[in-house]
Amino acid sequence: MLSFLLKLRRAQQLFWLSDSHTMLIWAVAVGVAGAFATAVFHEGIKLTQALLGNHSEGLVALTERLPWYMRIVLPAAGGLVAGGYLLIANRRKSKQSSTD
Repeated sequence: MLSFLLKLRRAQQLFWLSDSHTMLIWAVAVGVAGAFATAVFHEGIKLTQALLGNHSEGLVALTERLPWYMRIVLPAAGGLVAGGYLLIANRRKSKQSSTD
């Protein structure tokens, strides 16, 4: 990432790009990254549907066919995974920050 930023800085100096043009380049890069993340998210949903029963009607139809206990276990497991990620991120953040 740092090398990309340095190349962008050199390109800004080489092509005499203003700050507005540089911001436009960043907006395009973030838009492309967002579109890629959306596509990956949708493919993940399709994969989850295929793993849980291969229903193409949608998530609502899929969850209606699950046993009652799985309707409780799956969201709870997702919450545990998300909470674990947040704890790890918080610990790494506190280790990196210093009060000096």
